Amino acid sequence: MKRVNSIYRDIRAPNKDIERELTCLHPLPNPAGKVTTPGKMASYIQLHMELDTRDCNPTPQQRAVYSYHEEIHSDAADDIYSFEWFERTKSFFKQFGRPEKRVTTLRTWEMVEELDFGAFFLAHPVAAYSLWHLLQACYDLDRVVCGFSQEELAKWKAMKPFVYLRAKRIRIQWVKSLKRLKERIECGTLEGGELVRTLYDILCGVERLVASSTALKENFAVNLRDMIFVDEMLQKVTTFVDDRCGMIAAHLKLEESQETSRQESESSSDEALGKDPETFTERNLTGIR
Repeated sequence: MKRVNSIYRDIRAPNKDIERELTCLHPLPNPAGKVTTPGKMASYIQLHMELDTRDCNPTPQQRAVYSYHEEIHSDAADDIYSFEWFERTKSFFKQFGRPEKRVTTLRTWEMVEELDFGAFFLAHPVAAYSLWHLLQACYDLDRVVCGFSQEELAKWKAMKPFVYLRAKRIRIQWVKSLKRLKERIECGTLEGGELVRTLYDILCGVERLVASSTALKENFAVNLRDMIFVDEMLQKVTTFVDDRCGMIAAHLKLEESQETSRQESESSSDEALGKDPETFTERNLTGIR
Protein backbone atom coordinates (compact mmCIF):
# COMPACT_ATOMS: atom_id res chain seq x y z
CA MET A 1 0.00 0.00 0.00
CA LYS A 2 1.26 3.46 -0.81
CA ARG A 3 1.71 5.43 2.37
CA VAL A 4 -0.24 8.64 2.82
CA ASN A 5 2.28 11.48 2.82
CA SER A 6 2.12 14.00 5.65
CA ILE A 7 2.46 17.75 4.98
CA TYR A 8 4.73 19.35 7.51
CA ARG A 9 5.30 22.98 8.49
CA ASP A 10 8.66 24.72 8.11
CA ILE A 11 10.58 24.55 11.36
CA ARG A 12 13.25 26.58 13.04
CA ALA A 13 16.49 25.37 14.56
CA PRO A 14 16.26 24.82 18.33
CA ASN A 15 17.86 27.16 20.85
CA LYS A 16 20.51 25.05 22.54
CA ASP A 17 20.54 27.13 25.74
CA ILE A 18 16.86 26.56 26.54
CA GLU A 19 17.10 22.96 25.37
CA ARG A 20 19.51 22.27 28.25
CA GLU A 21 16.69 22.92 30.73
CA LEU A 22 15.27 19.52 29.96
CA THR A 23 18.24 17.31 29.07
CA CYS A 24 18.39 15.92 32.58
CA LEU A 25 14.89 14.52 32.15
CA HIS A 26 15.32 12.91 28.73
CA PRO A 27 18.95 12.27 27.71
CA LEU A 28 19.76 12.31 24.02
CA PRO A 29 21.45 9.30 22.41
CA ASN A 30 25.12 9.72 21.60
CA PRO A 31 26.45 9.08 18.08
CA ALA A 32 26.98 5.40 18.94
CA GLY A 33 23.26 5.07 19.64
CA LYS A 34 23.61 4.67 23.40
CA VAL A 35 22.02 6.75 26.14
CA THR A 36 24.40 9.33 27.56
CA THR A 37 23.67 8.30 31.16
CA PRO A 38 24.29 4.52 31.21
CA GLY A 39 24.35 2.33 34.29
CA LYS A 40 21.50 3.95 36.19
CA MET A 41 19.67 2.06 38.89
CA ALA A 42 15.96 1.48 38.28
CA SER A 43 13.93 4.43 39.53
CA TYR A 44 10.34 5.62 39.54
CA ILE A 45 9.09 8.04 36.93
CA GLN A 46 9.06 11.53 38.37
CA LEU A 47 7.10 14.56 37.25
CA HIS A 48 8.94 17.79 38.03
CA MET A 49 6.38 20.57 38.06
CA GLU A 50 8.60 23.49 39.11
CA LEU A 51 8.87 24.46 35.46
CA ASP A 52 9.36 27.86 33.89
CA THR A 53 5.98 29.13 32.76
CA ARG A 54 7.22 32.17 30.85
CA ASP A 55 5.46 32.83 27.59
CA CYS A 56 8.42 31.84 25.39
CA ASN A 57 7.90 30.57 21.87
CA PRO A 58 8.88 27.85 21.23
CA THR A 59 8.76 26.36 24.71
CA PRO A 60 11.61 24.31 26.25
CA GLN A 61 9.49 21.19 25.75
CA GLN A 62 9.10 21.86 22.02
CA ARG A 63 12.84 22.42 21.68
CA ALA A 64 13.65 19.22 23.55
CA VAL A 65 11.39 17.17 21.26
CA TYR A 66 12.90 18.72 18.15
CA SER A 67 16.49 18.26 19.37
CA TYR A 68 15.98 14.58 20.15
CA HIS A 69 14.56 13.81 16.70
CA GLU A 70 17.23 15.91 15.02
CA GLU A 71 19.87 13.91 16.88
CA ILE A 72 18.52 10.61 15.57
CA HIS A 73 17.95 12.05 12.07
CA SER A 74 14.18 11.64 12.23
CA ASP A 75 11.57 13.93 10.68
CA ALA A 76 8.83 12.60 12.98
CA ALA A 77 8.78 15.86 14.96
CA ASP A 78 8.61 18.29 12.06
CA ASP A 79 5.34 19.69 13.41
CA ILE A 80 6.55 20.33 16.95
CA TYR A 81 7.26 24.04 16.28
CA SER A 82 3.77 24.61 14.95
CA PHE A 83 1.50 27.21 16.53
CA GLU A 84 -0.85 24.37 17.49
CA TRP A 85 1.82 22.70 19.63
CA PHE A 86 2.82 26.04 21.17
CA GLU A 87 -0.77 26.69 22.23
CA ARG A 88 -1.17 23.13 23.46
CA THR A 89 1.98 23.37 25.59
CA LYS A 90 0.87 26.74 27.00
CA SER A 91 -2.40 25.14 28.10
CA PHE A 92 -0.43 22.37 29.84
CA PHE A 93 1.61 25.03 31.67
CA LYS A 94 -1.55 26.76 32.86
CA GLN A 95 -3.05 23.51 34.09
CA PHE A 96 -0.05 21.73 35.61
CA GLY A 97 2.91 24.13 35.88
CA ARG A 98 3.87 25.36 39.36
CA PRO A 99 6.25 28.21 40.29
CA GLU A 100 7.37 26.36 43.41
CA LYS A 101 9.30 23.11 43.57
CA ARG A 102 6.93 20.18 43.23
CA VAL A 103 7.78 16.60 42.30
CA THR A 104 5.25 13.79 41.84
CA THR A 105 6.66 10.26 41.91
CA LEU A 106 4.67 7.50 40.20
CA ARG A 107 5.10 4.78 42.81
CA THR A 108 2.12 2.58 41.84
CA TRP A 109 0.56 1.41 38.59
CA GLU A 110 -2.63 3.17 39.64
CA MET A 111 -0.72 6.46 39.60
CA VAL A 112 0.51 5.68 36.08
CA GLU A 113 -3.05 5.06 34.94
CA GLU A 114 -4.18 8.35 36.45
CA LEU A 115 -1.37 10.23 34.73
CA ASP A 116 -2.55 13.28 32.78
CA PHE A 117 -0.95 13.59 29.38
CA GLY A 118 -0.26 17.30 29.94
CA ALA A 119 1.72 16.71 33.12
CA PHE A 120 3.64 13.90 31.42
CA PHE A 121 4.51 16.15 28.48
CA LEU A 122 5.82 18.97 30.68
CA ALA A 123 8.13 16.62 32.60
CA HIS A 124 9.06 14.13 29.85
CA PRO A 125 8.20 15.82 26.55
CA VAL A 126 10.18 13.53 24.25
CA ALA A 127 8.55 10.33 25.52
CA ALA A 128 5.15 12.00 25.80
CA TYR A 129 5.35 13.22 22.21
CA SER A 130 5.56 9.63 20.96
CA LEU A 131 2.62 8.70 23.19
CA TRP A 132 0.66 11.58 21.65
CA HIS A 133 1.17 10.20 18.15
CA LEU A 134 0.10 6.74 19.27
CA LEU A 135 -3.09 8.17 20.78
CA GLN A 136 -3.88 10.16 17.62
CA ALA A 137 -3.55 6.95 15.60
CA CYS A 138 -5.92 5.25 18.05
CA TYR A 139 -8.51 8.03 17.86
CA ASP A 140 -8.33 8.12 14.06
CA LEU A 141 -9.02 4.39 13.89
CA ASP A 142 -11.86 4.81 16.39
CA ARG A 143 -13.41 7.38 14.07
CA VAL A 144 -13.10 5.16 10.98
CA VAL A 145 -14.26 1.92 12.59
CA CYS A 146 -17.05 3.34 14.74
CA GLY A 147 -18.14 6.09 12.36
CA PHE A 148 -18.06 8.68 15.13
CA SER A 149 -17.80 12.43 14.67
CA GLN A 150 -15.11 14.42 16.47
CA GLU A 151 -17.73 15.53 18.98
CA GLU A 152 -18.69 11.93 19.73
CA LEU A 153 -15.03 10.98 20.14
CA ALA A 154 -14.41 13.82 22.60
CA LYS A 155 -15.27 11.71 25.64
CA TRP A 156 -12.78 9.04 24.64
CA LYS A 157 -10.09 11.63 24.00
CA ALA A 158 -10.69 13.14 27.44
CA MET A 159 -9.74 9.87 29.16
CA LYS A 160 -6.30 9.43 30.74
CA PRO A 161 -4.00 7.67 28.23
CA PHE A 162 -3.62 4.35 30.02
CA VAL A 163 -7.24 4.32 31.15
CA TYR A 164 -8.24 4.73 27.50
CA LEU A 165 -6.02 1.80 26.45
CA ARG A 166 -7.84 -0.59 28.79
CA ALA A 167 -11.37 0.79 28.50
CA LYS A 168 -13.82 -2.09 28.04
CA ARG A 169 -16.68 0.08 26.80
CA ILE A 170 -14.56 1.26 23.87
CA ARG A 171 -13.74 -2.33 22.95
CA ILE A 172 -17.44 -3.25 23.15
CA GLN A 173 -18.26 -0.38 20.79
CA TRP A 174 -15.59 -1.63 18.40
CA VAL A 175 -17.12 -5.12 18.33
CA LYS A 176 -20.58 -3.70 17.63
CA SER A 177 -19.27 -1.41 14.89
CA LEU A 178 -17.21 -4.11 13.16
CA LYS A 179 -20.17 -6.51 13.19
CA ARG A 180 -22.38 -3.80 11.70
CA LEU A 181 -19.78 -3.03 9.05
CA LYS A 182 -19.48 -6.69 8.07
CA GLU A 183 -23.26 -6.99 7.80
CA ARG A 184 -23.42 -3.95 5.52
CA ILE A 185 -20.77 -5.43 3.26
CA GLU A 186 -22.35 -8.87 3.10
CA CYS A 187 -25.85 -7.59 2.38
CA GLY A 188 -24.58 -5.18 -0.25
CA THR A 189 -25.55 -1.86 1.35
CA LEU A 190 -21.87 -0.88 1.46
CA GLU A 191 -20.25 -1.32 -1.93
CA GLY A 192 -18.35 0.35 -4.73
CA GLY A 193 -16.29 3.42 -4.00
CA GLU A 194 -17.64 3.82 -0.49
CA LEU A 195 -16.58 0.27 0.37
CA VAL A 196 -13.10 0.78 -1.06
CA ARG A 197 -12.62 4.03 0.82
CA THR A 198 -13.78 2.49 4.11
CA LEU A 199 -11.46 -0.50 3.91
CA TYR A 200 -8.62 1.66 2.62
CA ASP A 201 -9.03 4.04 5.58
CA ILE A 202 -9.05 1.11 8.02
CA LEU A 203 -5.88 -0.40 6.59
CA CYS A 204 -4.13 2.99 6.51
CA GLY A 205 -5.23 3.47 10.13
CA VAL A 206 -3.80 0.10 11.14
CA GLU A 207 -0.55 0.92 9.39
CA ARG A 208 -0.30 4.20 11.27
CA LEU A 209 -1.15 2.52 14.59
CA VAL A 210 1.53 -0.15 14.19
CA ALA A 211 4.15 2.39 13.09
CA SER A 212 3.41 4.73 16.01
CA SER A 213 3.56 1.89 18.54
CA THR A 214 6.96 0.80 17.17
CA ALA A 215 8.26 4.37 17.42
CA LEU A 216 6.93 4.68 20.97
CA LYS A 217 8.75 1.54 22.10
CA GLU A 218 12.02 2.79 20.64
CA ASN A 219 11.52 6.21 22.22
CA PHE A 220 10.63 4.91 25.69
CA ALA A 221 13.66 2.60 25.61
CA VAL A 222 15.90 5.70 25.43
CA ASN A 223 14.00 8.48 27.17
CA LEU A 224 12.47 6.46 30.04
CA ARG A 225 15.33 4.01 30.37
CA ASP A 226 15.70 2.16 33.68
CA MET A 227 12.43 3.55 35.01
CA ILE A 228 9.92 1.42 36.89
CA PHE A 229 6.57 0.67 35.19
CA VAL A 230 7.89 1.43 31.70
CA ASP A 231 7.76 -2.26 30.79
CA GLU A 232 4.16 -2.38 31.96
CA MET A 233 3.34 0.72 29.92
CA LEU A 234 4.82 -0.85 26.81
CA GLN A 235 3.01 -4.12 27.44
CA LYS A 236 -0.31 -2.29 27.66
CA VAL A 237 0.41 -0.65 24.32
CA THR A 238 1.39 -3.95 22.70
CA THR A 239 -1.73 -5.68 24.03
CA PHE A 240 -3.92 -2.84 22.78
CA VAL A 241 -2.44 -2.81 19.26
CA ASP A 242 -2.56 -6.60 18.93
CA ASP A 243 -6.16 -6.64 20.13
CA ARG A 244 -7.34 -3.95 17.71
CA CYS A 245 -5.61 -5.57 14.74
CA GLY A 246 -6.99 -8.96 15.76
CA MET A 247 -10.52 -7.61 16.03
CA ILE A 248 -10.39 -6.15 12.53
CA ALA A 249 -9.00 -9.36 11.07
CA ALA A 250 -11.52 -11.54 12.91
CA HIS A 251 -14.66 -9.56 12.07
CA LEU A 252 -13.98 -8.45 8.51
CA LYS A 253 -13.77 -11.92 6.96
CA LEU A 254 -16.09 -12.04 4.00
CA GLU A 255 -17.45 -15.00 2.08
CA GLU A 256 -15.73 -15.68 -1.26
CA SER A 257 -18.78 -14.59 -3.25
CA GLN A 258 -18.94 -11.20 -1.59
CA GLU A 259 -15.18 -10.88 -1.87
CA THR A 260 -15.22 -11.49 -5.62
CA SER A 261 -18.05 -9.03 -6.14
CA ARG A 262 -16.26 -6.49 -3.99
CA GLN A 263 -13.04 -6.80 -6.00
CA GLU A 264 -14.98 -6.03 -9.16
CA SER A 265 -16.43 -2.93 -7.52
CA GLU A 266 -12.98 -1.82 -6.41
CA SER A 267 -11.59 -2.10 -9.92
CA SER A 268 -14.28 0.21 -11.27
CA SER A 269 -13.89 2.66 -8.36
CA ASP A 270 -10.12 3.25 -8.41
CA GLU A 271 -10.38 6.20 -10.79
CA ALA A 272 -13.03 7.85 -8.65
CA LEU A 273 -10.73 7.61 -5.62
CA GLY A 274 -7.96 9.46 -7.43
CA LYS A 275 -5.43 6.82 -6.30
CA ASP A 276 -4.64 3.19 -6.83
CA PRO A 277 -5.26 1.43 -3.50
CA GLU A 278 -4.48 -2.24 -3.06
CA THR A 279 -7.19 -4.80 -3.58
CA PHE A 280 -8.75 -5.33 -0.15
CA THR A 281 -9.17 -9.06 0.24
CA GLU A 282 -9.34 -11.29 3.29
CA ARG A 283 -5.60 -11.82 2.95
CA ASN A 284 -5.03 -8.09 3.46
CA LEU A 285 -7.16 -8.09 6.60
CA THR A 286 -5.68 -11.19 8.17
CA GLY A 287 -2.14 -10.13 7.34
CA ILE A 288 -2.15 -6.97 9.45
CA ARG A 289 -1.29 -8.69 12.69
